[in-house]
Amino acid sequence: MRSYLLALCLTSFLVIPNLPTLAQQLAEHALTESSFRPMPLVFEPNRGQAPDDARFLLHGAVYNVLLAPDKAVFMLPPLVNASNVDQSSKLSIVSVELMGSNKNAAPKEVDLLPGKSNYYRRKQAASWIEGVPQYERVGFESIYPGTDVLYYGNEGELEYDFMVAPGSNPRAIRFRISGANSIAVDDGGNLLVKASTGTIEIHKPTIYQQIKGIKHSVSGGFALRADNEVGVEIGDYDLQKPLVIDPELSYSTLIGANNNTQVLGVAVNASGDVFITGTTSATNYPTVNAFQATNKGSDDIFVTKLNAAGTVVLYSTYLGGSGYDNAAGIAIDAGGSAYVTGTTGSFDFPTTPGAFMTTCPGICNTPFVSKFSGDGTLAFSTYMGGSNSPAHAIAVDTAGEAYIAGNTASNDLPTTVRDGVLELLQRVRGETKCCGYSIGIFHLFWLHPTARLPPCHCGKRHSGG
Repeated sequence: MRSYLLALCLTSFLVIPNLPTLAQQLAEHALTESSFRPMPLVFEPNRGQAPDDARFLLHGAVYNVLLAPDKAVFMLPPLVNASNVDQSSKLSIVSVELMGSNKNAAPKEVDLLPGKSNYYRRKQAASWIEGVPQYERVGFESIYPGTDVLYYGNEGELEYDFMVAPGSNPRAIRFRISGANSIAVDDGGNLLVKASTGTIEIHKPTIYQQIKGIKHSVSGGFALRADNEVGVEIGDYDLQKPLVIDPELSYSTLIGANNNTQVLGVAVNASGDVFITGTTSATNYPTVNAFQATNKGSDDIFVTKLNAAGTVVLYSTYLGGSGYDNAAGIAIDAGGSAYVTGTTGSFDFPTTPGAFMTTCPGICNTPFVSKFSGDGTLAFSTYMGGSNSPAHAIAVDTAGEAYIAGNTASNDLPTTVRDGVLELLQRVRGETKCCGYSIGIFHLFWLHPTARLPPCHCGKRHSGG
């Protein structure tokens, strides 16, 4: 039996107290995720609410964009903390200038929306701007010979198409970027434009031709040139057919610091607030209302909460000890508390009084679970046990019970037995009572029909021997 159980330990563990409960929880989680959708983008013609050289204005959830035939200007707001104090000195303005384009290209408005925009900026009614129409898509005709451009929203992100007529030259499309701190093309072919308050990511363009109803992909991508100029490289294609070059743009606020910082988990609550966790070796990761304001080891975990617009840091903290600490995932309960899991190699990892396990076992390569309240207060934190048992994922049900999953090569995992099914590390609840004792309870169902271990009593652990 011992050798058989050891073979199981070399595979994986899954923390789930009840299969029907888990199925219901996952369905509810999927419903929550699928029901969260960003607001659609709308475009307005300039009726005096923007600088004169702009033909259209886009109010995004985080940034604004001014569109003209020869350029797009992005206005990126300062990042502020929960005390409404700017963390950067001023607004970032990044301009993407279409080199050699037709500055007199005719504007195009497509798909009128039912809404209107009104601007009441002064007391005098003569300065008010009312009834500005809204459109789903806008663009410009013949910005290059035989080439139009169309801007529109896609899942809350700005997307635009260059539509190249047969016989026209798509290689004429090139642009120069100003106002950025750096410009680079990453390994995935995405163009990263870093400003002082965030990063604009222009995704590698999808290039294709629609021929007889069939979409044919064309190779190509961005090419960096001198003086912050970016060109579009195009592979072989049918010159007698139209060509579409379709990049998508996304924006992220500045979350990072002076050294390696990796995001390893993202979650969203019902209000749209964004929770981020990951691992950093940086010493100047931004902290706000922090439980732990400094990096205590070579690599610590970070937990950051942003408002739904991505413009306010509600809290941001390090989490870790003097060893290597690695985040694996984050989940949010119905009350807005964040549950973080991962693996710690720190004997001094933060734990709370009365936690399930306050001492790191064995060689100390064990899972942990830490819960942060909505304001960033550490509600509880515990080692999970198992001296060589990295965690990989976490979920939380409607009762606030947390479930983790991972793999193990250890034989000292805390285990219990129920109905002939091996269980391990179970419900994480701050004040769950078991046999009159206030403890943290954990369940793992290790689904194997031949696991016939003696039933455990409340509060006991069985090593699986």
